[in-house]
Amino acid sequence: MAERNYNTTTKTPYPRVVSINIHYPANGIPEVSYVEQMAIVDASGAVHHLADCATTHPLDLLTILQPVQAVDPSTGADIPGMTFTSDAVMVGLLAFLRADQKRRDAL
Repeated sequence: MAERNYNTTTKTPYPRVVSINIHYPANGIPEVSYVEQMAIVDASGAVHHLADCATTHPLDLLTILQPVQAVDPSTGADIPGMTFTSDAVMVGLLAFLRADQKRRDAL
């Protein structure tokens, strides 16, 4: 497999995650998948998706037990000293969702 380009600054196609789907059933075991589509950034910095190249990939959070390295979303470079666990990501995401629910309830 050829090395993938994750650097958005090179003006060459790179795989861009365009959506994350989380099904969070009553048993509390989330099912996660993401849709990846090839994209390119033009000279003005605008992102353009390439047609007919989206793929969906499952992400099994229960098997990701070790922390993963944080990366710069623009370059794909590691962010030294910053890691995340799947539990921390889900807890953080659910905190944002609950905060939004509270905000809407207060309207």
